Amino acid sequence: QNGITLVATRTDDNGAYHFEDLVPGDGYEIYISQGSFEWSSQMITLTAGQTYTIDDRECPELVSPRILVFTGTYDRIERVLDFLGITDLQIEPGYDDAERDYLDMLVDPDTYIDVDIVFFNCSNDLGSEEAWARGDDEVIRENLQQFVRDGGSLYFSDWASELMEMVFPNAIDWSGDDRNPYEAHDGRAQNAFVTVEDDDFARRFGEDSTYIEFETDGFSLIEDVADETEVIIQGHDLEIYGSGMVVDRPIVVGHKPFSTPNSGIVYYTSIHVENDTAYNIDNIMTRLVSSIVFSL
Repeated sequence: QNGITLVATRTDDNGAYHFEDLVPGDGYEIYISQGSFEWSSQMITLTAGQTYTIDDRECPELVSPRILVFTGTYDRIERVLDFLGITDLQIEPGYDDAERDYLDMLVDPDTYIDVDIVFFNCSNDLGSEEAWARGDDEVIRENLQQFVRDGGSLYFSDWASELMEMVFPNAIDWSGDDRNPYEAHDGRAQNAFVTVEDDDFARRFGEDSTYIEFETDGFSLIEDVADETEVIIQGHDLEIYGSGMVVDRPIVVGHKPFSTPNSGIVYYTSIHVENDTAYNIDNIMTRLVSSIVFSL
């Protein structure tokens, strides 16, 4: 189109890819995309009969989306992003502080200008009750829904379930009374067996089942999800307060609230990487959260 030749392919499970029968010439540039993330390489010149292999020194450079992170109490998604080489972040406190009012930021539509993804870390003070008391809940709901409708993506971790419920009340049925966010905090610390229900996610993660460690009591527990909410990871035989074991509870879900073209996606996860976790590729939790990040 417009005099430019476009050729597309998909990587295999190991990230390898190839193109065949390309026309010799100058100015080939490789773009790789996954979710909101893109990588671009330097210009490549091809000659007739040539096989060109990109080595590590020519790996495409990450073109990071514009990311806003609200910090949390128990989660540090920004550290995982740093491990992944995603360092161009706008980081704001995910609670009220003396310098900048967190709820005022969510109310202000200018907060979402030039932002592609917003991360809400797990926090014990996300302010949804205060938002309701201040009468700001409807404005925050409209702003975040419009952000997703316009193509932005959202990530909510664990106790950010209360904000998820306020913005998308029909996406997830939480354990207990959905009007009381504390009733969802039913999960006990445990080493849980989980299965990956989404094939694309399983390819990114590299496994279709594993064990993940919930290091502290009180993680938010999902009861069920809406038809437009996809279960990405399912937990099995999860131990909860009071009633012992339950089976087949979603741990990670993706919610597509709008069917309009180019609208964004919302991810919720009961898991997160604890503050003292070693951030390396061998860590299961880091790999899981990284796979979620590249789904946005």
